[in-house]
Amino acid sequence: DTDGVVVKVNDLKAREELGFTNKSPRWAIAFKYPAQQSTTILKDITFQVGRTGVITPVAELEPVRLAGSLISRATLHNCEEIERKGIKIGDHIFIEKGGDVIPKVVKPIEAKRDGRERKVEIPKHCPVCSSDLAHSEEEVALRCVNRDCPAIKKNQLAFFVAKDGMDIVGLGRSVVERFFDLGLIQNIEDIYSLKREILEDLEGFGDRSIDNLLESIERSKEQPYERVLFSLGIRHVGKHGARLLSERWSIDDLKQQSLEELESVDGIGFKTAQSVVDFLRSEENINRIEELKSIGLHFNPSKKEGKFIGKTFLVTGEFKDMKRSAIKRLVEQNGGTFLSGVSKTLNYLVVGDKPGSKLKKAKDLIEKGSPIQVIDERSFINLID
Repeated sequence: DTDGVVVKVNDLKAREELGFTNKSPRWAIAFKYPAQQSTTILKDITFQVGRTGVITPVAELEPVRLAGSLISRATLHNCEEIERKGIKIGDHIFIEKGGDVIPKVVKPIEAKRDGRERKVEIPKHCPVCSSDLAHSEEEVALRCVNRDCPAIKKNQLAFFVAKDGMDIVGLGRSVVERFFDLGLIQNIEDIYSLKREILEDLEGFGDRSIDNLLESIERSKEQPYERVLFSLGIRHVGKHGARLLSERWSIDDLKQQSLEELESVDGIGFKTAQSVVDFLRSEENINRIEELKSIGLHFNPSKKEGKFIGKTFLVTGEFKDMKRSAIKRLVEQNGGTFLSGVSKTLNYLVVGDKPGSKLKKAKDLIEKGSPIQVIDERSFINLID
């Protein structure tokens, strides 16, 4: 089956100019066909707490078959979604699978209401730890801000050990929750304190499973810095962002960077930069990082080779012999870093024909004493040769 079409810009030069975001090309867009829908009854709404404290309402449904599977739960995204759609408990509703994968509530069938439906009570307190919920003007989500909330801690632990994180085999979500409830692990550094004599007393843990778990925990200490940084769960820092930051700064250097310097990295936006600054200002997080360092986890970039180690580059204008992507690739292959904008951390601005505002900004900084070097395409090639 086909669930949609992708429309692309039919010009390679235009694609080169449009480039990519962190997640997708700017020169292509997907159009989805209308999803298959089913009707069912909304029995209740429960509220889940994520690893960053976000409260997500979940629709508990009368089970119904949809697109090949039996659906009994569906996401409602956030509390504003409930109010916007006018959903009530007891409603007959339309559901569909977003992208033919994730079940979601489309809308209520108001014509089927009989007066027994109940308004959804939006929580004011965390459903797990009972702390007051916060609502920032910058986002629609309600959030539990209690850093000791058991649900937040369990989710953070599960995120840290997951396959995309530290990949600790044998510590799945159910085991993490069990260990947490037993008081064996409360924070991620506690994982590295698990001992055989403790595990031997637990039902379901034989010699082989204990060996495998302890070996996997020990092996996780060899994960590269970028994987460790991602696993810390800094808000807005995905795998790509963690790689960009870890290639440029050790964790100790990262703590010293300003918001502007973080934003200057190509691929790091304001929200990500702000999250990194906020995370590394927390004494609790700093202490945790120091503890993980003492355990043996990696917090330094892998050694690079090349002529541009420690050097930063940026381009502006049009080039005759090389594409921008080729210049960026050569910079990175030679150990350098490509920035997203002009800043005091820039070393080289490669200028082509019809340069933009980047050149003016660079000249302004040079007049103020910045050591930025403005070079043309031929001078850049000579740097490599």
